Amino acid sequence: MPTKEEDSGKIFDTMNSSLHQYFQMASGDLDTPQPIFDEIAANEERYKQGVLINQGGMKKILQIEDALTGRPVAMANLKDPEDPKKVERFLREARLTAALEHPNIIPVYDIGLDDVGNPFFTMKLIGGKSLSKILKDQGDENMPSLSLQVLMDIYIKICDAVAYSHSKGILHLDLKPSNIQVGEYGEVLVCDWGLAKVIDTPEDTIDGELDPCLYNDITLDGVIKGTPGFMSPEQVDITLGEKTKRTDIYALGGILYTMLTLQPPVKDDNVQTVLDNTVDGKIPSPSSLNIQRNIPLSLEAVAMKALEKDPKDRYRKVNEIRQEIHKWLGGFATSAENAGFFKAAFLLFKRHKAVAFLLIFILISMIYSIGVISQKEQIATEALKLYEEEKRQTEIIGKELSQRMVFLAKQAVNSYDMDEAVELIDRAIESDPHHSIAYHIKGRIHFYRQEFNLALESFASIPKNKDYNIQKFVIPAKRFAKLKPDEQFLKAKDFIELLKLFRDTTDMFKLFRYEVKSYTDLDEHIKICRFMLNHHNPQIKRLNFKFTKEGETLTLDISNNIHLTGTGALRNLPITHLNISKTGIWQSRVLDSMPLVELRAKDTKIKELKPFFKIKTLKTIYIDSKKASKTKIPKEFKGEIIKL
Repeated sequence: MPTKEEDSGKIFDTMNSSLHQYFQMASGDLDTPQPIFDEIAANEERYKQGVLINQGGMKKILQIEDALTGRPVAMANLKDPEDPKKVERFLREARLTAALEHPNIIPVYDIGLDDVGNPFFTMKLIGGKSLSKILKDQGDENMPSLSLQVLMDIYIKICDAVAYSHSKGILHLDLKPSNIQVGEYGEVLVCDWGLAKVIDTPEDTIDGELDPCLYNDITLDGVIKGTPGFMSPEQVDITLGEKTKRTDIYALGGILYTMLTLQPPVKDDNVQTVLDNTVDGKIPSPSSLNIQRNIPLSLEAVAMKALEKDPKDRYRKVNEIRQEIHKWLGGFATSAENAGFFKAAFLLFKRHKAVAFLLIFILISMIYSIGVISQKEQIATEALKLYEEEKRQTEIIGKELSQRMVFLAKQAVNSYDMDEAVELIDRAIESDPHHSIAYHIKGRIHFYRQEFNLALESFASIPKNKDYNIQKFVIPAKRFAKLKPDEQFLKAKDFIELLKLFRDTTDMFKLFRYEVKSYTDLDEHIKICRFMLNHHNPQIKRLNFKFTKEGETLTLDISNNIHLTGTGALRNLPITHLNISKTGIWQSRVLDSMPLVELRAKDTKIKELKPFFKIKTLKTIYIDSKKASKTKIPKEFKGEIIKL
């Protein structure tokens, strides 16, 4: 629900009075030497009684004062704290939102349990209005209206937030205008991540019937999850495919559609009809609606492409939509509309009004005074030359920018940051669509990310007269593309077969390092790590590798491997108990980044234990008596050193 005007007034009055109080204390005469310290020390209740400002189907939001910071915050409480599934989902939403640190995503301040054990989390208290309220006011003649340019600035910030969450492997899955908050000073925040899903992980499902009364800004939370009108076909009918980044792109298309038309893309009084029309892709184009609004065909084309029924026909990435909006704001044609010469020339004239008016004046003068066809043709030729010159200049700038993006993409690849690399290389290709080296690098990046179909598409874009030795990627890409879609990872046995093809090249480590960063199945990942440990230490004929799994943590014993030196294969494993005794391991790198609770390190070549003392979770270290006597233990280390 949108916040009531009177509630908003109370919120800002509270904020102003609270801030004023503390600024006075900081700048005025003080009765005691430490008034703020004394107040915090004496505080027994951090969060005081709040005022209800909003509520939905699962939680309610209170405006409440944080006694420690002296500021008002928004506190989310669960409506039904007796249901363990809902409690876990509620806390999951809080944790997930807290992990997303972006200027356009609602920040979470605190998570906890109240005095009776009910969960809560606090967030930034947002003023302003929801985007749905702003769009509703657009249709009211008595309310001030926003220009389409201003709305597109808001839309770009929404895209920024979603692009960031996608880069972190998180889908929102409930994007809609009511979940976008717009502040009075230009803040745009994407809220309510309750249905969010980490890519490649199974979703929580809650049994329930589809309530036909829930529609239009009410999130369905049962067998079907989402908001009718903004849900993608694959959210309505799971047989149409998995939820991917393009599912959120569909919702972004719905938000753009609503900004253009002031109504959702699929609209009907009956919720079942809405769901049926969504699955069937029955969405009327904005220009076909009988509404009194000037809708640019270029933006209409962007919205309709994002709203395509088949995910493959939508934009692949949020950045592609964002770039389309930037093109429109800059006066250029969008890619979605496939503008012809006359449309491009018209936009050129709009961008160069002085030249355009001069040409029009000359044209009218010549037609009026001379009426010679050849002269009119000459004017048209001059206009065409102007168009071609701008196009040439744009291409030059694009090539220079593309070269820079390619350089940065290479650096990202060498740093094993494939997510950053793919963003940079896409920008390189957008700036110069004929940059063959960029397509080569793009193909390799997708290959390292196990996106074999996208890799093949990129390699196919390289001119045949360019020899970049791509066959070493193309042949395995064709083979392994048959085993899975691009959104999933290979099974361990198949991935190991892929690694063996690149055993003696840096490509092997790029494949492995991306898998390390992005794996979703710990059991499968352990098999791959074991293979890589053998690869890093080829002198070991029989590897001692014993582990036990407790939930999502590991106890690992790799002791009695005297020739074992390299531990890079253990990177990112959630090991809490590790035994490396009687090994040739000589450095702490990789090991000191683990969430270790216990480390056994007798008879190793590690000389420096300082990095281990910085592990906050470490409670016990078992080491040689001689080494222990030479080690200076810092005071901040709270663990125990046991001499062996």
